[in-house]
Amino acid sequence: MKQPKKLVRSQKKILSENSLDWKEWMLVKETALYLQITNKTTGEVKCVEKLRKREKR
Repeated sequence: MKQPKKLVRSQKKILSENSLDWKEWMLVKETALYLQITNKTTGEVKCVEKLRKREKR
């Protein structure tokens, strides 16, 4: 696995929108649809969608 990288501002916003604390995560891989992130302490790997589904009113 590649070396995890620091998150940039837009990625931090995506994690916050998905109820994750961006301070605990680092970026492994980014595609057009999702972010693959890893936890700094546990090493857990997650995939988070970049595009939030809009709620119907």
